[in-house]
Amino acid sequence: MSSNQTALRRLTIRTRMPGAIVMLLSMFGVVAAACVFYGLKLNTLNENFTAHSVLERPDVGNARRAIDSIQGASAAASLAAQARKLAGISPAFRIDSTAPTA
Repeated sequence: MSSNQTALRRLTIRTRMPGAIVMLLSMFGVVAAACVFYGLKLNTLNENFTAHSVLERPDVGNARRAIDSIQGASAAASLAAQARKLAGISPAFRIDSTAPTA
């Protein structure tokens, strides 16, 4: 035990301070390297996402148009139901525009 104590007593503040500075700078270096590595990885993921988004843009437009047409048909049916209700027509009554008239 005494040999450990004498070895530690030889390490004065003058010898420990440069070691602490080197350790601190090396930790900053590790953090900086991790930031650069994951920053480049994030940049690659962002570029891939943007490329796929641009390719899928027409699909999104088609889906929006389809949803709008469904909502438009639903709104038209709702308005027709309200008009039938106001006119006192039975909800089961439906005007079929494709049926031939006599």
